[in-house]
Amino acid sequence: YMGVQAAFGVLLPMMHQSSLGSMLLVMGSQLSPLWYTAWLPLLFLLTAIVMGNGVVMLEATLVTKAFHLPSEQRILGKLSPLVAGLLAAFLLIRTVDIVQRGQAGLMFAGDRAGTLFAVETLLFVLATVLFAAPKARRSQRLMFLAAVSTLLAGAFYRLNAYLIAYDPVGGWQYFPAVGELMITIGIFALELMLYLIFIKKLPVISAARSVPTGQEA
Repeated sequence: YMGVQAAFGVLLPMMHQSSLGSMLLVMGSQLSPLWYTAWLPLLFLLTAIVMGNGVVMLEATLVTKAFHLPSEQRILGKLSPLVAGLLAAFLLIRTVDIVQRGQAGLMFAGDRAGTLFAVETLLFVLATVLFAAPKARRSQRLMFLAAVSTLLAGAFYRLNAYLIAYDPVGGWQYFPAVGELMITIGIFALELMLYLIFIKKLPVISAARSVPTGQEA
């Protein structure tokens, strides 16, 4: 029964994230060639996986610092090569695809799309280098920087694809209304509130404190 739950827990988010990329396939020429590609479902899935690891690393670092818990760097360091490999696969697939489609010149055009692409790519490259570096894996500060860079890169990639690099016909532009922004902010605030309630009311922190330093689970 637990195996079935775990399978659905993995399958449903994978379907959701790949579907986000699939939705953009209908945009066609309305989306900049730097983002539009038949590989969108895979690229969105890869970024979702690395962002998930980034969130775990970010949360682990903040919680251990805030509640004076044993560092989880040893475990997080073991995840770093996997995250670096996924980030490298994302960069390779995306770059090769752009070159094969004959759109490489757009990366260096110096316009808004080219600049956004460059910033986004630099964030992905920075995260890849940090996760791949053996020295960085032993540094909680560098792992925190890598996690932040990964989250910013993934979020920027989605914002570019769905909003900034999207250019519909007729000069029509879209930006979330105040109400839409407040709903999104409210959801994040609710998640943070529930998280704080769980770790303060349930025996999560106390169980972690009972584990000797260097042997955290």
